[in-house]
Amino acid sequence: MSQATDAQRDAIVTWLERVDNFARVTAPSRGASSASSRRGGGSPAPDASADRLKATAAFHELATFVNVAAPASAWNSEVAYQRLADYLLQYRAAVTRATSPQFALTPTDKQAGLRSVADKLETLCRHFGRLQSLHAAAVAQGLPSETTAAGTAAAEPRKLVPRAPVPSTAATLWMDGDEKLEKELDTGVDSSNVRQKQKASAGGLVVLESDEDEVDDELPVTPVVDAGRKAPSSSAKKKTARSSDGEAMWLQRKARRVERSAEAVESSVQGTRSSASSHSQDELRSAIAQVISQRQQLVDSRAAAALSRQALEREQQGVEEEEQAVASDEDLPAEFEDHEVVGGSRSSRDIGDGASGFLPVLGPLLSGGDTQRMERKRVFLRAKQLAFQQLKWQQEEELQKRELKLLRREMQARETLAQRELQVRRLRVRAELMHPMIVAGASTAQIAERLQLL
Repeated sequence: MSQATDAQRDAIVTWLERVDNFARVTAPSRGASSASSRRGGGSPAPDASADRLKATAAFHELATFVNVAAPASAWNSEVAYQRLADYLLQYRAAVTRATSPQFALTPTDKQAGLRSVADKLETLCRHFGRLQSLHAAAVAQGLPSETTAAGTAAAEPRKLVPRAPVPSTAATLWMDGDEKLEKELDTGVDSSNVRQKQKASAGGLVVLESDEDEVDDELPVTPVVDAGRKAPSSSAKKKTARSSDGEAMWLQRKARRVERSAEAVESSVQGTRSSASSHSQDELRSAIAQVISQRQQLVDSRAAAALSRQALEREQQGVEEEEQAVASDEDLPAEFEDHEVVGGSRSSRDIGDGASGFLPVLGPLLSGGDTQRMERKRVFLRAKQLAFQQLKWQQEEELQKRELKLLRREMQARETLAQRELQVRRLRVRAELMHPMIVAGASTAQIAERLQLL
């Protein structure tokens, strides 16, 4: 594992709170850094090897304690050093964020169940308050081997001057951690990548440095100087006066960088949210328009079917009326023939024998048989046309039913697709919510509570 678990960090803090373990881990490199600053970048202290041996023993004790508290750890002194360095770097990153003027509770934090700034700091770094109390106690006690110049350097603000090399590579790791944390705030680099690079650059087992001068500037606690120390010299006062302006400028620049990075992150988040919302709105509008058009087509098809039915009914009524008229015409010829015969006899009597030659020619024309045949043929053809139209209407009705079935299936498919898209979006929202919490080291219970709030 690249990071310590919650149980391992609990064991680390418990071990640091015992007796003087925190001073054993941080005091040697702090004394070496004060000695190097006192000599202006000279050679390391003579007792550096003894301090290293003491720190190595302390890390062995820490590894043993963690292995007992968490049996699945299997730590050695090197792993204990690396995990403790990562933990302290995370603590320093939380302190840096706490010094920002924009650091406060947000509505998202309140939804997550955070009630105060202390709770938010606990989410950023586990046991933040306990580490802060340990550091404050170490600053208040100080080291007996430190001289007046070292006490003055601890009391005055951090100076914008290049640091002198120290014998311990842990001090270099600690100072490089400050610079990389500043770059991380400026460029938005992930803290896990910075930690991995720091682990790769670190050598064997070395001594950690607490770097109380830099942490005191970032902590919201006023640095304390022991009353037993000597008063600072005039040269130290001049250096403090000179570096105060530079320190103020450096703090202003740092605040501006943090504000710019926060504004950039907020603008990018707002841009992505606005683009996602506009895209979802466009999709919703297009889906609604498609549904409306489909319903309109369905209504139009139903109206056309109703009109065709009405036309067919009218045609059937016309055919029935024609059939009734034909039937009435069939009843008339018998009476008409009787009247013709009587009238013909009378006319022949009146006209005479000369007109009798026209009767054989007019007889077939006046009989009415040809007209009946033509009417029957016309009625038969009309019935055929009506039958074909009825068949055509039945086929159109079947086609409309099939179209309705296809439309229903398409609507069901779109509903299922929309539900799946909603599920995918919910999963994406949960992943976007869980990723920063996992990176920040949140527990599964905290992540579950946050997901329940959604």
